[in-house]
Formats: sequence, C-alpha cells, structure tokens
Amino acid sequence: MTINILNNFTHRIFKDFTLAELEQILKIAKVTVFDANDVLVSEGDQNQILYIILSGKVKITKEEPAEGGPVTLAILEGHQVVGEISILTGKPKTATVTAL
Repeated sequence: MTINILNNFTHRIFKDFTLAELEQILKIAKVTVFDANDVLVSEGDQNQILYIILSGKVKITKEEPAEGGPVTLAILEGHQVVGEISILTGKPKTATVTAL
C-alpha cells in the first residue's frame, strides 16, 4: 500500500504551513514502523520528536499514582499527531505513547 504522506498533514498543528514548508518537513522526516506494544514516547522524555500516525493505533497513558498506575487518556489513529506538546512548550513529554 502506498501512503501519500502529504495527505497526513491534516492535523490542526499544520494548518498554517505552506506546501513548501510541509515539503521541507518531509525532507527531514523518516517513516518508522512500530510493532504492537512498542513505546514511541515515554512520559518525562526530554526529546523533541513529533510523530504523525500514518496507520494503526496508539494508546496515550499517563502515570497517576492515586490510581495505582497508568491511566489511558486516549486511543489515536491515522492523521493524528503525538509529541507536539513538548515541542511547543519545550517541556518533557507529558504522557507515554504505545503502539497497539
């Protein structure tokens, strides 16, 4: 299956980007395939990585000691973005993202 990556830039974070700017992003982007249960992002990570989900699903969890462990915040799939909060704020990752 061929994936037209430019069609995946539909998330609101990209709404003001020009086609030329999106093409620049693609020049430095890489496609990565994750298996079920692979962790893409861990809560507290300091990296500046953003993922665009092209296909499949991911689970977003956050550690909640009062709940006795991680709590599921969301299940995301195609055309969704994860990792953007830490890029915009410069702060560590706020949740863990796991491939389903």
